[in-house]
Amino acid sequence: MNSTACFPVIHDEVKELFHKLQGLQDTEKQINSEIVDNINQIKSHLIRAEDARYYNGEDVIKYHNEMMATNEDLVKNYKIRLANTTEIQLALRRIHGILYNASRLRAGTFASAMINRFKEALKTNNIEAVLKII
Repeated sequence: MNSTACFPVIHDEVKELFHKLQGLQDTEKQINSEIVDNINQIKSHLIRAEDARYYNGEDVIKYHNEMMATNEDLVKNYKIRLANTTEIQLALRRIHGILYNASRLRAGTFASAMINRFKEALKTNNIEAVLKII
């Protein structure tokens, strides 16, 4: 027996969680690109410091200080990335909690079919499909 139910508070929460997840994923991409840039800068500073050590010892300290500053930026970006990842995990846990509660409203094959459709909608970031499935 098919049935329909409307949960406006849950719908609003799901929309909010999806928008939050999209923002967090965009931030994660940006942070990852900054981390890659920092790693490449550190490599460049290291090579320059080695060359300066070989040719003249005066610029070694300059390149070492630049490398240390870039390394500090790298550590800051890792901390931001960690906090961002934690927020993503919390949002995903809440979405999966909503999925669990929605699946408990159905029994047997209907519950497993709903979970499969929900997972497919999550993969494609289709908010409207998720709201229909719930």
